[in-house]
Amino acid sequence: MSANQFFRAVFIAVVTVVAILAWQPGEVQAASLQIRPLQYRESLKAGESKKGFVDVSNPSATSVSVQLSLQAFRQIDNGERLQFYDSEIIRRGILLDLTEVDLGPQEAVRVYFVIRGDILPQGDVFAALFATTRVEASEGIAPSARVGTLLIIENTQPGPRHVDVTAVRTSLLQFGETINGIVTLRNTASSDKPSGFYPKVQISLRPIAGTSQNLEAPLVMAGVTRDVPFELLSNRVGLYRLTAVSGDSSASKWVFLVTGYWRWVLLGLLVLAGALAYAYRVLRYGRHRYIRRSPKQLPGASELHAAPLEITRKPSVPAENVVQKIPSEARIIPPELPQITRAEPAKPKPAVLQKPAPAKLKKAKLKTKLKTRPKAKSKKSKTAKSKPKAKFQK
Repeated sequence: MSANQFFRAVFIAVVTVVAILAWQPGEVQAASLQIRPLQYRESLKAGESKKGFVDVSNPSATSVSVQLSLQAFRQIDNGERLQFYDSEIIRRGILLDLTEVDLGPQEAVRVYFVIRGDILPQGDVFAALFATTRVEASEGIAPSARVGTLLIIENTQPGPRHVDVTAVRTSLLQFGETINGIVTLRNTASSDKPSGFYPKVQISLRPIAGTSQNLEAPLVMAGVTRDVPFELLSNRVGLYRLTAVSGDSSASKWVFLVTGYWRWVLLGLLVLAGALAYAYRVLRYGRHRYIRRSPKQLPGASELHAAPLEITRKPSVPAENVVQKIPSEARIIPPELPQITRAEPAKPKPAVLQKPAPAKLKKAKLKTKLKTRPKAKSKKSKTAKSKPKAKFQK
């Protein structure tokens, strides 16, 4: 690629990006909304009506249009979620003074409502008041925000109030500032008729210096099983029985506690016990402890086990140098055993074939011939026969 082609490609890319940014519509800000309180609880007598209110505010920098509505709700998935649905009797029994209002930036409004006990069904009534926003932009509609307040109403005679404490779940060892766990509650009422309440639960520790703490569980509707977490302050050490009681139902579990300041007390006791054990060892055995081993335990001394050991003292060495008597410590010096060294096997020498020298063989043959051959007469004997001695020629 040449230089002109490269600059042309860069120019086209820049123009394309600028065109895309210029074509996109203006930024759309999602509206936000706040409502207070989140829960509204009320009790009504027979035929009584009461007035309440909620505050709706717009914390955003844009104007919003707020729509107000009412729905009924129930718990599903063991109280983990709420299901909202339309109910005509809720709309007629709870009257709103406003159904729609416009809020500018940083504005708020108070919405009043009237609860009519003569129209609502007797027992427990569960409703929700919702505030929904919608912001119109130049091109398109921003996502709406929806917030609400739960209305829990007891009209005349409330529904059944009974839960079973099915379990207390916590770890066996509790080490920290508090005791943490979960209590499982089940509303035994029938789910055919809406009912629910906030059960009271008492958490207690027994048997030593028993203590207890009361807490209010969240809403548990009919036929729902719900887990309720708890946290109990404690300064204890030892084995205790943790009990959860709600009405005439209870459940318990044994736990070992090291909580509060007892954590540091127990840590200090452990450090002190370790220091005392080390000091006792130093005073009794000295800083270096020698362990005497039997000849059987020494490596390579199995052959010397049968042979008696002879311990001799050199007369030149005084007894004081052999055993030092120290009042605070004594050292046991094991007897010195002779070291056994195994001889290495002899390496085989390479075989060399040696031929006998030929000169030696010839000498051997000559010796054998001389033994068999008769003795030769000397020259003196020959001359003696040819020339007799002078004494025989007289």
